[in-house]
Amino acid sequence: MVSQTVTLTNPNGLHIGPATTFSDALYDFPCKIEVISQGKHADAKRPLALLGIGIPTGSEITIVCDGEREDEALATALDLINKLN
Repeated sequence: MVSQTVTLTNPNGLHIGPATTFSDALYDFPCKIEVISQGKHADAKRPLALLGIGIPTGSEITIVCDGEREDEALATALDLINKLN
C-alpha cells in the first residue's frame, strides 16, 4: 500500500469534468485506488463517488493505492491532480 497527501488548488475544486478525467485515467489500474478528503472515502475510479464526497478548493486529499502496480497508479494520480491545479 502506498499513499500521499496533497492539496487541491484547482480554483473550481474537483467538479464533474476533472473528476471524470481523473477516474478515466485510473480505471484500468488493477489496484484499489481511494481518495480520502475530510474523513470521507471514495473509489477514485468512480467519478460520482468523488463528487459525492465534495472536494472543494484548498482541500487536503490523500490518495491511497493498494495492489498490483500501486506505485504507478499513485504517480499517475498525483500527476493528474497537479495538472488540475
